[in-house]
Amino acid sequence: MSTSRIEQPLARPVLLAVLAVATALGACAIGRTEQPEFGPNESILDCSAGVSRETSLPENYTEVLGAVGLNTGLLSLAEGPQSEARFAKSGLYVRAGEWFRLSVAPPHDDSAALLWGAEHGQASTFAGEPCGSGSEWIVFTGGYIVEEPSCLTINIEGARGEEEVSVGIGVGC
Repeated sequence: MSTSRIEQPLARPVLLAVLAVATALGACAIGRTEQPEFGPNESILDCSAGVSRETSLPENYTEVLGAVGLNTGLLSLAEGPQSEARFAKSGLYVRAGEWFRLSVAPPHDDSAALLWGAEHGQASTFAGEPCGSGSEWIVFTGGYIVEEPSCLTINIEGARGEEEVSVGIGVGC
């Protein structure tokens, strides 16, 4: 009597379970592909506020998750009283057709805000639905609002996963 007939009924469920686990782990490694619902406390990008379209990112900009381009060079703060929040101008590049979520990481999430072509003004979390289609970068004016010179960690989430970058505002990182 062959043992392969006894093993076959067990082999199929085991193989299916292994494939299910591998598929789930693969999806986690690749990242989220579906756009999440954005919350009421997130500032939402207004696609119509884009000021231009570009085929590449400028110098000092870093492409993150194929969805956004952020200036990771040292940003200058606008002159103003030290007791007031200050603005650091920096354009945001958004890849057409890509969704994203940016958020200021602790410890600066209560003392810094993001502001680019937003429907709801400044916030520590900023999100964008896909703007059109294609491979161009859509450029939005805006930047960061901080209470003091800071090295901000910005968390980025998109269809390809999650990543973080450091942005020096008035001080290097």
